[in-house]
Amino acid sequence: MSDPFDPFSLDEEDFEVSKAANASSKSSSDMFNSSFFNEEFAPATAPVASSVKETPVQKRNVPSSSNLNYGTSMDSDIFAQLFKSPSQQIEMQSPPSQNKSKITKDMLIDAYTNPPPPPPPRTSPNVQIPVQEVQVPLIIQEQMSAIYSDQEDSIPLIDIKGSISIRPSRHLQGKTMYLAVTDAENQLHEVKSTYEVAKEVTDHIKESVVEFVKKYQDQEDSKIYKVEVPIKSDESKPIELVRFTGSEYLRPIPLLVTVKVKVKGSRVRVGVKIRSNPTNEQNISNISVLMAVPPDVSGESMRMSQKEGVWEPIKRVVGYQADGICPGETIDLKMEFDYSPTPQKDDNEAVLPKFPVLVRCFAEDQLSSVELNLAGGLGDNSLYQTEIEKKYRLFHRKI
Repeated sequence: MSDPFDPFSLDEEDFEVSKAANASSKSSSDMFNSSFFNEEFAPATAPVASSVKETPVQKRNVPSSSNLNYGTSMDSDIFAQLFKSPSQQIEMQSPPSQNKSKITKDMLIDAYTNPPPPPPPRTSPNVQIPVQEVQVPLIIQEQMSAIYSDQEDSIPLIDIKGSISIRPSRHLQGKTMYLAVTDAENQLHEVKSTYEVAKEVTDHIKESVVEFVKKYQDQEDSKIYKVEVPIKSDESKPIELVRFTGSEYLRPIPLLVTVKVKVKGSRVRVGVKIRSNPTNEQNISNISVLMAVPPDVSGESMRMSQKEGVWEPIKRVVGYQADGICPGETIDLKMEFDYSPTPQKDDNEAVLPKFPVLVRCFAEDQLSSVELNLAGGLGDNSLYQTEIEKKYRLFHRKI
């Protein structure tokens, strides 16, 4: 009997047992002529992956006793396993539920040349991209010149001009914006833009890609301007965008000025009352009053109820200044002069002397009801917030 742990040391009895075991298996010539050998062991230009799962070999705890008897049944099982065909070995090692489909060469090449697309990035449906807010400082500056007369059937002469400007802050330089000027009450007579910076949008079809233009293009009371803020602008100097003039429907009355003259002998008394309109939203500030004195009235003899009054002999005017008044408040000036009336040729009633009054003042408010709206150019989703600075000057003449 040969060594049971050396399968190649066979004696005659073991060889006879192995012959009986091999009689029930395929012959060696059938195994070498099988299609399995031709497919799996044929030379290939690329390595072929195998779907066979390797089964780890489990070690047995064999007793060390020398009296163990190894019968012919064990030897026949060993040689039956050694001389089984490769296909039979795969069937025995693979579980019944394993997929027996093979990975071919074409499948490997296709997986290398056409890799699957990467998975999409993980995004949360509740995450929103924050909208950037852009502060745009705009200036509406207006000037009103009004002439009122005490004569009957006289019509006041009112002239109002204004402009819209932008402060070229550093974060605005080089940006393109759209400015909408809305005049809902038809208070503007003529509106012109500074062509170098602001251009009126007349081709609405071309610019309609911007939602802001679509919103205002059909409104008759609005005009749209494309504003391109120059690069490297002086931030301290506002850039004028639009100029406008007031129409006949724009007739504000920020101040009410009345002048009363009374002659008593050789003295003449003058009362000037300046009242701020109670409907004003802001205070009237930097008030300057100039009253002209006719030649037959002695300005040097002036006596005034307020100490701030000043007589200027070269210009023959009386000057008075005040810091400001609130809506509804009044400035009451009373003056007295020596008067030497010119003799009348006829017995007609003497004509009272004229004291024209000019009131200049300033207010951080707006005379018109013009509204301004801004939006970014194409592809700019920023939220533009307008910071409108309002101010006007008033020249009120009473003759």
